[in-house]
Amino acid sequence: MTYWTDPKKGFSEINRVLKPGGNFVIEALNKDFPRFKLFLISLHMISNNSGFDNARYHFDAYKTAYTIDNVKKIFIETGFEIVYFEGEKKDWKFIFVGKK
Repeated sequence: MTYWTDPKKGFSEINRVLKPGGNFVIEALNKDFPRFKLFLISLHMISNNSGFDNARYHFDAYKTAYTIDNVKKIFIETGFEIVYFEGEKKDWKFIFVGKK
């Protein structure tokens, strides 16, 4: 997945095409996750033969990631009701489920 460049526009379009009561689920990298921990995860991936490209993907994606608070705000601004959330500031990823 390519990380979004204009999430508000994207979320608005998702809301527009969803049926009433439909759900939107997103799992994303957390910009608040400490970069040194991401580096350690990448080393672990490489040492377990997942490949350099796979580890590099996570570093590249991290550069364009958003914080939990950013995504929560965008969900609300684009008309979604947040019905489920999983993740903490220290986690490397988080999940939101929004309902139209």
